[in-house]
Parts: sequence; C-alpha cells; structure tokens
Amino acid sequence: MEEQGFEKMFAEHQEELQMKFEEEYNNSLAQLKTFYFKYSAEDILYSLFTISLWIKNISGQVKLQLAYMVFSSINLQKFQKENKINTYEDFAKFTDELIKIFPNFYMLEDYFPEMDWGEIKYFHNKKIYKMFYGNNFDGIYEYLEAYNIIHCTIDDTYKKIIKRSPVEELEQVLEMQEYIIDVIKDNFIITEPLDIVPGYFEIPSEIFWENCVTFYKSLQNERLPNILISYFTLRIGDIPSDSLDLDVFLNDFHEDKNYRFMFIELGGTYFPILPRRYLSLIIEVWGEIFQKNKTEILGNEPTYSILINKRLSSYIKNRVPSKNFFELVSPFDKNKHSPSESVYSCSFIVRNELFFIYIVNPSYGETEIVSNLKEVSEKIKNDKKILNQVPITVSILDSGRGKVIGFEPNDAQATSLTPKFMVLISRISFSLGTFDIPEELFGSVMLLEDFLGITDEIEDFEEFRDFLDFMYDERNGRHPLNTALDMYGAYKDSNSLIVTGAIEPTFISIESGWGSEYRYKKLKEFWSNYPSKNLFNHPRSYKVEDLGRGLIRLISRGIKNSLLFLKVNNTNIFINAPFIMMNMEEDRASDLLMQTLQDGLSMYKDSISSFQLFQHNELMHIFIFPYRISLINDNLKHLRHLNPGDNIYKMDYGFPNGIPAIRIGYNYDKVMEMFKYSIDRRFEIEFICEVVEFASQIYNDNCKEAINLIRKDTTNLPRFKINVFDKLAAFPEREEVVIPETYDFKVAKKVIAKTAMKNDVKPGKYSIGESKEILNKLKTDIVDHINIEIKKFNFKDSIGFLIAKTDAVNHKYEFRKLTYEESLKHEVDYSREEKYAENHSEYLKNSRNFRYLIEKFVQFSPNGSEILNRESLKVLLALVDWLHVIQIASDMIHYTVMPAGITVRNDFQVDVDYSDDIDSKEKDYGEEEAALELEIKGNPNDRADSTRDAISFLDKFDEVYINDLGFGLRNLSTCLAVLSHWAEYDKETKEAAYYKANFSKLYEITNKAILNPVISKAEYKKIIDFLILKPEEILNIIGKTEPCPDLPIWEHNKRPMRYNLKPLIKINDEYFWGPYSTRKTQEIWIANTSNAMFPYDIQTENIKNLLDEERKNISKALNIRAEEIINRHTKFMRSNCEIHKTDKTNNYPTDLGDFDVLALLNDKRIILNVECKNHEPPFCLKDSRRLRDRLFGRNDKDKGDFAKVIRREEFLQENYKDALKSLKWPVYESEPYKIVTIFLIRRNYWWTIYPPFDTDVTFLRVDLLDEFVKNLKLISI
Repeated sequence: MEEQGFEKMFAEHQEELQMKFEEEYNNSLAQLKTFYFKYSAEDILYSLFTISLWIKNISGQVKLQLAYMVFSSINLQKFQKENKINTYEDFAKFTDELIKIFPNFYMLEDYFPEMDWGEIKYFHNKKIYKMFYGNNFDGIYEYLEAYNIIHCTIDDTYKKIIKRSPVEELEQVLEMQEYIIDVIKDNFIITEPLDIVPGYFEIPSEIFWENCVTFYKSLQNERLPNILISYFTLRIGDIPSDSLDLDVFLNDFHEDKNYRFMFIELGGTYFPILPRRYLSLIIEVWGEIFQKNKTEILGNEPTYSILINKRLSSYIKNRVPSKNFFELVSPFDKNKHSPSESVYSCSFIVRNELFFIYIVNPSYGETEIVSNLKEVSEKIKNDKKILNQVPITVSILDSGRGKVIGFEPNDAQATSLTPKFMVLISRISFSLGTFDIPEELFGSVMLLEDFLGITDEIEDFEEFRDFLDFMYDERNGRHPLNTALDMYGAYKDSNSLIVTGAIEPTFISIESGWGSEYRYKKLKEFWSNYPSKNLFNHPRSYKVEDLGRGLIRLISRGIKNSLLFLKVNNTNIFINAPFIMMNMEEDRASDLLMQTLQDGLSMYKDSISSFQLFQHNELMHIFIFPYRISLINDNLKHLRHLNPGDNIYKMDYGFPNGIPAIRIGYNYDKVMEMFKYSIDRRFEIEFICEVVEFASQIYNDNCKEAINLIRKDTTNLPRFKINVFDKLAAFPEREEVVIPETYDFKVAKKVIAKTAMKNDVKPGKYSIGESKEILNKLKTDIVDHINIEIKKFNFKDSIGFLIAKTDAVNHKYEFRKLTYEESLKHEVDYSREEKYAENHSEYLKNSRNFRYLIEKFVQFSPNGSEILNRESLKVLLALVDWLHVIQIASDMIHYTVMPAGITVRNDFQVDVDYSDDIDSKEKDYGEEEAALELEIKGNPNDRADSTRDAISFLDKFDEVYINDLGFGLRNLSTCLAVLSHWAEYDKETKEAAYYKANFSKLYEITNKAILNPVISKAEYKKIIDFLILKPEEILNIIGKTEPCPDLPIWEHNKRPMRYNLKPLIKINDEYFWGPYSTRKTQEIWIANTSNAMFPYDIQTENIKNLLDEERKNISKALNIRAEEIINRHTKFMRSNCEIHKTDKTNNYPTDLGDFDVLALLNDKRIILNVECKNHEPPFCLKDSRRLRDRLFGRNDKDKGDFAKVIRREEFLQENYKDALKSLKWPVYESEPYKIVTIFLIRRNYWWTIYPPFDTDVTFLRVDLLDEFVKNLKLISI
C-alpha cells in the first residue's frame, strides 16, 4: 500500500511539473511573438544569425530552433517596416531580452557540442573543406563517412531516379560552411576548458556582431549554393503555428524533423540560417529520400550491397595495414564446389581469427533493423557451417573481371583459424531508438558510423582486436547509451585500462559523447598539420609527420608509400616516388633525393618564391624514380625517355592533369655513390639547382641570381649522407624492438597498488625513513609476483625469443650511436649530444630490464605451458622496470645518496618522489657526457691512458689468465667475437636474432674462423664453461656462503654471475646466445682490462696484482698528461711538488703531501693547484656511495681526498707569495693572486658534476683542462 501511495504521489508530481513546464513554454511563445513585433524581420534575421554562430552559445540548439520557428511562423506584415537595431547597443539589448524570454528545456539541453570554428576539415569529391564539427548530434564526421558509402556510391542512380545528387548537395553544404568560416572572423577563441552549462546563452562580442552583419549585407545570390536553395529554403510565415505546439515541437526535435531549412528568403535575398545544422540536416533528408525510393533504387542497383561493401573495404584498406586482408569475400563450400550467397565487405586475419565484415542494407527504423539482422543471422548461420570445413576456404570476388576465385590459407594456418563475424548496421536516420539483437545472430554488431570512426583511427587490426576485448569486458562499464565509438575513446584515453589503482569500483560509467570528443581531438591534431591542398589519395589514408620549418612527411597507412610536402609562396609542392614498385635500397636512395629537394627548396624558398610558377599555381608535383623500374613496369613506360645513362639523373617538366610537374629518373648506383662518399654539398646543391632551373623554365623565369646564391653553399658539409657501417654482429637489421607501452606500465602500477593495499599502506606522503620500510615491503611482494608470472612459461620455448628481443635493444642502441657519431660528418637539424644522451639513457633502462628477465628465467628454468610473446614480455618488462624504480629508491635512502620519498594515492598507486631538479640534472649530466664521447667538447688527444706498452701488457694478462683461470684473455675475446658473427663463419646457418649450437659445433666453427693458432679443446671447454650463466650460482655474492633471496641487483662488484658477463645459456646439450650479447661481453672484458679493472671482485692474486700495477700506470699517465697540458701555458710548473722541501727556512707544514701539479700563470695572476685522481667508475648505488666517501669522506673525521686538496688550497691562500719565492718564480708584491684549485680526473662522475656541498674547487676531466686554462682571465683588483 505504501509503495502504491508513493507511485501515485510521484505520478502526480510529474504531472504537475509537466503542466508547469507547458505553461512556461506557452507563455514564452506568446512573449516571443510580442517581442518580435517590436523589430523588423531584418533585425531579427541578422540578430539570430549572430547569436547562433557565437561559439559560447553552441549548446542552445533547442532554443535557437524555437526562436527561428516562432519568427518564421509570423506573417511578414506584422513586423516593423524600419530597422530598430542599428548599433551594437541595440543588438545587445535585443539579445539580453531574448535570453530572458526563452523557456528552459532541462531534459533536452543535455548535450554540449565541440566548440570549433573550422579546425576540422573534410575531404569530399577530391577537395578539402573546413567544416563545423560541433553539431546537434555526436559523431558527425562518422555520419558523413557513412553518408558517402550509403548514398554517394550510387550518385548516378539518384540522378536517374529523382534528378538529385547526394555528392553535389554535400559539396554545396561544405562549400557554404567553409564560406561562412572564412569570411566571419573574430569568434570567441577557446584556449582552455570553459565552465558553461548546457543551454547557456550570452551576448556575442561587438566585433563578431559587426562581422556577421557585414557578411549578411554582402550576400549575393550568385555566391550561394543554388541546389540547396531550391530544396532547403522557406519564406517568413511558412511555418504553421500548430508545429509550435509543445508535444509536436518536442517530438519533432527528438526525431530531427524540426525546421529543416538552410535559408530564409527575404526581399529576394537568401539568408543562411543555423549553418552548424547543415550536415546533420542533409544526412537526415537523404536518409528519408533513400527510404522513400528504396524499392526503385535497389531495382536499378541489384548489386547495391556489393557496391557499398566494396566501398567499405577500400575505406579500410587505405587506413589499416595488413598482409592478410581480402576484399569482397564469400565462404567457399568445398562440398558444393561453390561460394556462399553472402558477400562480405572484407576479411582479415588477426590472432588466428578470421574476421568477416558485413554491412546490412540501410535501415530507417528499429523494426527494419531487427528484420535485416534476422535475415543476416540466417546467412551467417549457414556460412559458419561452411567455415567449419577444414581447412577454412574463402572465395575472393574479383570485381574487375566479374570472376570468383578461390583462396585457401596454408593448411597449418587454416586449421587453427576461428571465424568471427561483425555485422555493421547502416542506419539512415538520427532518430533511431533502441532495438534488440536477435539471439540467434552469431557475431558482433556495430553501427556503421562507429566502425568507420574506429577504423579511421586504429593503427592495425591487432589494436582493433584488443579494443573488442576491452569493449565486451563488463568491468569497463559500457552503458546502453554508449556507442562503440564512446568505448573506443575510453579505450584510447585510458590506454585500455580504466581502473589503474587497487580499488575496484562497483560501478563504472563511460561518458556519453566520449567517442566524439576523442575524434575531435585527434582530427584537430591531424588537420592542423595536413597541407591545405591535396594531390592524390584520401588525406586520412596518411599519417602526418611534422618535420619542422613547415616541412611535412605524409606516410601511407595502408601501403608502402610516402610523400614529402613543402610550400613555396602560393604553391603546395608534393614530392614522391613509386615506393610500392621499388626494393628497399631504391626506397632509401629515392627518399634521400626527396629529402634533399624538400630541404633545399625550403632553405632557398626566398630566392625562388618570385618565380611565376610559385605565384600562379596552388599545386606542384615532383616525381622521382630509379630508371630501372621504368623498364620493367609498364605503368611507367611513358617515362622511359628519362634515361640518365652514365649521368646521375635526367629530368623533364610538363603539366599532367593541368598541374606543373617535374619528373626525375636517376641512376641508382651513381646516386648511392654520391650519398656515401660526398664530403661537401656539391652534389646536393647541383641537384637542387637543376630542379630550380627546370622550375624556372615552366614560365621562362630568370633563375641566374637564385642559382648563384644557392651555389655559395657548395663547400658546406653535406645535409644528407648514407653512413656505411661494418656489421657489429650477425644480427638481422629489422628485428622488432619490444619495450613496454603505457598500458603495460599501468598494469604494473596496478600490481604495485594492490601490493600496497595488501600491506596496509595508507594513502599519504611519507618521509625518507618511513618510505624505506614501505619500499622494501613492496619490493619483496613484487619479486614474488614476477616469480609467479615467470613460472607460467616454458623455459626452452621462451628463452630464444627473450634473447632475441634483448639483442634487438642492443642493436637499436648501437645503430643509433653510430648514426649520431657519423652525423659529425654532415649537417643535422638536431642536437647531437641531446640525441646521443637520450639513446644512452633509454638503453641503460631497457637493457637493465631485459638482463634481469633473462637472469630470472635462468634462475627458475620454468616448466610452464605458456610461451613468451611480445604482449606478455611487455608486461613483464614493465613490472621489472617498476621493481628497479623501487629498488633504486630504497638504495638511494639506504646509502644516503639522494633524498627520496613516496606518495601513496587514494587508490593506492605509489609514486616515488625525488627533488624537483633531478630530471634536469640527469639530462645535463647525460648531455655533458655525450658531448665528450662525440668529441664535440674536449680534446681527445689529451685523454690519459696507461704508460705501458699495450702488447706486452696483454701478453702479461694472457699469462695470468691462463695461470688463474685456465684460458687466455685473447682467446676469450676471440671466442666471443666468433659467437657475435656466427652466421658469417657457419655457412649452414642463416643470420638470426639468436643462435644455438652444441659444444662440438661451437668448437669446430671457432677454430675454422681463427685458422691459426688453434685453441685447444681443453682451453675452449674452460672458456665456454666460464661464459655460461649458471642457475645454481646466479643468486650468489662473493664472500657470502648463503645465496640471496632474489637476484642481487643492488650489487655489482661481488656478483660474477651476470648476463652481460655470462652470455651463454645452456639447455641440455645446447648453448643459446645472442650475437650482440656476446659482443657486449667482449667489450666489457676488453674495456675493463684497458682501465685496469676486472668486471667483478676477482679472488686470484696474480690478476689482482697485475691490475694494481696497471692502475698505478694509469694514475701516472694522468699526472704526466696534466704536466704536459699546463706546460703549454706556462713554464712555471712543478709536478709532485713537496713545498716544504723547496725552502726549509719558511717552516712549511710537512704533512701537506705533494702538489700533483703546481703552476703559475703570472700574466693572469693565477696559481694552479692541481690534484690528479683516477677512481674506478661506480656501477651501482653502493659503488656510488663508496666513491663519494673516497672523494669527500664519510664524516667530520674522514674528509676523503677532497680534504687534502682543500688543505693545500688554504695553505696557498695564506702563503702564496712566500711559496712563489721559494719556488723562485716571479711575483708581483703589490698585486693579489687567485688560487684556482682543480681536481683533475679521467672521467666524470655524478659527484664531480654535482658535489654534495658547495665548493670553489673545479672538478675537471683531463681532456677539458687545456681549454679551461686557456679561458682563465686576469683577475680584477
């Protein structure tokens, strides 16, 4: 009874609200009419147009329709004859009063269109148009694409049946919108999100009102779209008053039937109205036209279904790359030897699933859709039976010959393919309501416009398949009002993981309109970079790469193709080559020629922009091709006259399709020779000059002055060059690099968040002490989680893939490193040291993560059933990366290297906090090191190496290695070199990303490679055994009897069992290795030896003693180099100077120690106090702390090396005049001297760049000393 009473009360309340709203609405109608009577028709027409176009009024679509409908329902004679709005103040008053009269449509004003003004463009009928994206419906762009498929495909049929053209009418709509956007300026510019409620109205600015009035007054009927005027015009008074009845108005608004007009005729002039609505209006109207004429249309186009499916497949093919994509297919029944009656738009293979895409014929209402779906479900049911035949077989319809041919995947693939069906509903009305999908339908259902929008954005079909998993996952909160495009927007913006913390919500709601907003963002980004003119193909079939300086690369999404773009004066220049016809080397040569032209024409555009060619043409095309392909491809036979012969290239010009064009055939061998061996810009300059000369001939321009100016740069370094590198390892050039992406890191952070919640870590910001305890708890649990994940995999089936991907990271790093080093030989538009440092930093992180995973796999040798693939690898790498973040933060605190803390968010996501300037410091440090490595800074000839003879030193090392380890260092290096170039020596093996072989094969190939002297089998066994990463020793630390609970990544020197030292993995009788990994090991052993280090704490006396001796040699070399450099600047210099021995009468302190180098720059009044120190570099935070202690001491009692340096400096400050006299050096008694203390080192360390306290001491690499001394200035008094 209580429930019934409540329902009655609720119904009565709703009825009361409805009556109140109806009363308010009717009052507003009456007030509007009375209000309008005070103004002329022209006043109202001009004002409503201005109000409707003001961006901040964009969400008031219901009120605007009502305002226009009331206006159009009044007899023209009832308006004032004379205009009452003559000033902005008059207009503002009109608008203010109008806003007050409007009723509130709370239930309808729930949508906020995108606030745009021509930022989005649309390509139609070979032309690019600016358009209004913000509309009275979501996803207008996708509806336009569907309109093209549904209607424009049969444009000729429409012309025949109803004498109207959907192509022409859309073209006129777009032209009209662009006309308004271009002419009316000074609209409100959106620079940040606005806090505006739906239905909001305000008074437009004065300048915008003036522009709108000027636009209306300047309208000429000849400029207006005649076809649209004939179908979409009304006159004032044409709207019947009953259409303003509340129920009628609301119902028609819901179904988009209200006020279907684009123009109002007044006094013989046609005034555009509500232009933002044009696109939705034309789509709705043509849907009704199709529905009304459907029988006749389908009668005239019996293959209509095939036509729209073909158009869809072309749309997909141009946007999504795929080797396994088939257009217009039918399942093939092998029992009947015939294809199914169903023709699918396309099919494609992804993840061993064979997708079939089918468009249902256009549907107008819910009943028709359900009926069509039931019909399709019967077809799919039959097709599924056919596809159950093994192997799966399909037929491909060759529309060019009207022939059907069979297609079968290979047996292995076909037997594992699972058919998947996707049915696309092509609706032709915005007013479509909800409908039920037949239960018997086997497959997914999606609206055509959603599918088109998604396909227009996806990178590949793998992403599409991943998105489907996301969309159908109930945890991601899809609501019936959410479109598939909304879900795609959520998928992309969340990187396919909506809930990133530990707290799992009980309810998730995806915002309606998310898809449209996402598309607006991406389309705006695309069109802001795309050229304003188009040469060929659909603009959305390209990715846009902004090269800077107004230069653009367009990269084809569907096929192998690329264009370069630049603009000179009024001319949009497109440069391309027939990449799809060429091999990889010709691709490279052609692209370099294209870049040379793009770069050169841009660089010298001021010199050539006066050419008539660049004043009178919107487009120009430059086509470059290797002459060879014109001889073997008939599509290019018209270019066979461009034979360069023994020359580098040959060109001509003309006007194909009315567009000025230059065509260039080139000699591939000659071009490659030029790019490889050029030492200046001569070739580039001559190429640019010849093209400029041909361009000038098109209109007989004088190019002499421009050519002379361009040739002045002939002796500059080349801008483009092919770098020729010796292969560092026998590794395939195009092996894919797999590294974690945003989604993978979000998954890892979610794991950590759950770990934090499990450990009862409370949200908040934690101090250093508290952070360490929490970090250690998290570390333990994350390691446990990684262990569990790794045990799921099969070791033998996965380790090869893991080694290959580890070496792919190595290869990428080495290739980039060589590229940046070689770039010193030519000009570049980037900072070399910045790129070099970024490459190094990225490599350190990725390499560290891969090595940890390999060591983990070896530790467990897991016996699981899963095989590691790129997706599972990325997630593991992200987890390992976060493990390292936590381990490093914990070590930072433990070793007091740098303050670190953590913040735990409310959803338990954990963030590690460092000082604000840590990122900039790391960047500066990396770029400083890069500049030195690239020899941009410093003098490489001033670097200090050991004083000993290298050959005799290696001979000694070989002896002690043989004594202590059982094999020689040279033979160890040789074996590693052979493994790195395995495919070059083992002719039976193709180049691969990883290799495997048994011991006999290893020994045989190694000895064949080195020829003489042969390594004995006994020694070779010891070398191979030494290089094996052994699971039983992988947790050991030297000096500890018990193994560590996990890989001791915090340790370096006492951890010999590391992958970069032990790159061989033994499984049964086979050895697995990566060619770059063995090369890296070889580098480590050689580099360590050269620097008097062993890669770990070797426990053998002979090697230790030899290394100690070598370290002394290096320290001595540093001192000698310092003396030599300073001697260039002064003859007053002493090395190893014990000042107390120079003059015993002054009683100098005897415990000062010696000045490594003490020098006087008398002309600058500067005394140099140089301390030379050679320290081993740190490899972990423990080492870093140890180095800091050596340099700066542990505490007040232990001041480290630095204390002695400061003591000597203080002595000089107090006694420098006496000291100079004692050394018998000149001294100016009346003038002060400055003491410059230099702590001289062979390499930089973090602590020498960023000392733990402020100091005047200069820490300096020895190769920077000369420049430093040279730049010292005479001290000012």
